[in-house]
Amino acid sequence: MASLSDYVQRMPASQKAIYYLAGESLLAVRNAPALERVRARGFEVLFLVEPIDEYAIAALRAFKGKPLVSVASAGLDLGEEEGGSEGEAEGDGGARLGVTLSRAEERERCEPLCAAMAKVLLPRVDKVSVSERLTSSPCTLVSSAHGWSANMERFLKAQALREDSVAASALGPRKIFEINAQHPIIKALSARVGVDSEDPTLTELTELLYETALLDSGFSLDEPAAFSRRIHRMICLGIRLDKAGGDADAAAKAGSRLAASKAHLAAS
Repeated sequence: MASLSDYVQRMPASQKAIYYLAGESLLAVRNAPALERVRARGFEVLFLVEPIDEYAIAALRAFKGKPLVSVASAGLDLGEEEGGSEGEAEGDGGARLGVTLSRAEERERCEPLCAAMAKVLLPRVDKVSVSERLTSSPCTLVSSAHGWSANMERFLKAQALREDSVAASALGPRKIFEINAQHPIIKALSARVGVDSEDPTLTELTELLYETALLDSGFSLDEPAAFSRRIHRMICLGIRLDKAGGDADAAAKAGSRLAASKAHLAAS
């Protein structure tokens, strides 16, 4: 438990806002992807896990001249200068290993991937963009400037009048799908788009990344059964059951081996 006064006193000179993240529980928020770059900067984040917390913060807006900012909302500004990062060779136009890319160059490099992902995800999200808040996760979902947080959306869905037209419009997309340009998964997908932007595998992987981002960011899945099927397909690929009925063939072979083993034991 911490007071806002204590928080402000502990703020480093480079920190310009009071950062917070609302969620259902401490367990749900403490490792959220939206925290990654904030933590890397050494900034403290308030975890709001009581139902009244986010309502109170929204009404307060600022404290002692410091704005209250959700780390899971669009436009997060940590006061960083336009930096760079190491790139990898990705075709004629890509950065070569050891060459530093500015964030503007990273965004430009990922534009084809963002466009391809947007074709898959619209209108479920407002847009797809390169993230400024991720360091280790491949992607995340954040609320747009006038959208509800995942936590507030959960409250609205639980209300009896959620089918009301006003509530329905409030629960529209208003989410931004952000990708981490430096993550190996995103780099591989970006390279794949450069070869074939209509690759059907890209659609499947985009859907899977979107659904994992929904869960990581505290939102609920639109179609849990579809997510399960995608995970099952990934498992099949992982254990090389890549043909229809492959699992049945494997089970039959396992059954035959078990029967043979039992027969051998009975004979001995």
